[in-house]
Amino acid sequence: MGILTKIWLSLSILIVGYFISMALGFVSGRQTESCLHNVSEYLFPAATQSRLSLTAFDEQIKLYREAVMVGDESFFELALTKSKEAQNALVIISKLKGLDREIIDSVNECVEKLKDFTKEAQTVYRMTEIFPNGTEEGKEEIENLFESKAIILADQTSQIRGKLTYFAEEFANELKTELSAIINNTKQQRYLNIVVFFTVVVSALIMVSVIVNRTISRPLRKTLMLEKAVEQSVDGIAVTDLSGKLQFINHAWAFMHGYEISELIEKNVGLFHTEEQFKNEIIPFNQTVIKNGSYAGEVWHKRKDGTVFPVFRTGNLLTGHDKKTDSMVCHARDITE
Repeated sequence: MGILTKIWLSLSILIVGYFISMALGFVSGRQTESCLHNVSEYLFPAATQSRLSLTAFDEQIKLYREAVMVGDESFFELALTKSKEAQNALVIISKLKGLDREIIDSVNECVEKLKDFTKEAQTVYRMTEIFPNGTEEGKEEIENLFESKAIILADQTSQIRGKLTYFAEEFANELKTELSAIINNTKQQRYLNIVVFFTVVVSALIMVSVIVNRTISRPLRKTLMLEKAVEQSVDGIAVTDLSGKLQFINHAWAFMHGYEISELIEKNVGLFHTEEQFKNEIIPFNQTVIKNGSYAGEVWHKRKDGTVFPVFRTGNLLTGHDKKTDSMVCHARDITE
């Protein structure tokens, strides 16, 4: 696996991790959105209206009691208004499409009971207005009838109030549960995003670290060690392209020929030979290296001052990353002695 492939693999980990995080965030966001929709469209209105209905009914009953005690007819009108408020609040709840069918039926049933109760209560409690009139016998009969009706109304009051209280508490609890679920879901998503982020980043960093260590740091250390070994070698080492142009020389090679390294880069190896040496020794030597891949033998070199000296020379072809031969390394040792 090449270094570019490994680098792209590391980047792919980051990209895949990012998309996983985005996908999880999208799914969680949709869940939160659904919960918020339920809260805003159904639960919050139901909780609000059920509380309004209970409050209006309590005020209705309170007005009936005050009407009986005070004897003011206007209290009956106010009680009727409060009854309609309670009924209207329940009707609003029954029209919320997101609620369970069973509870909607229960709400509609409660509306009918409240209507019947109000109709009966308006009639019964108005009996108190005729208590002062009529004979003693007639008053007693009306009072007895009122008491029996009042007992029935009291029982109905208890039942209706219990039902309205149930609605209020049930919707309030559902609202509380849904809001808690939204909060918990948001927290979980936040923690999950943090975990995914750190997992992806750590994985990518580990991968990059391994890649850098194996494909850059280690080869670089080996290259530096090799370069140091070449530089400190007592034998001359030079690298040329196949046309003979110098690409690298070590200090020993330059010193052996009486040059500074800076004088030789990009020069041709013919600089180190007389015309006769180059024709009769170097060209055949290089041709053998190119043909066989390597060759070693004794040849003559020329110094900067023109003097010549014998060397034992080794030549090897170098293969590049594209598997093509593009250069030659030469190793030379002065064998004058």
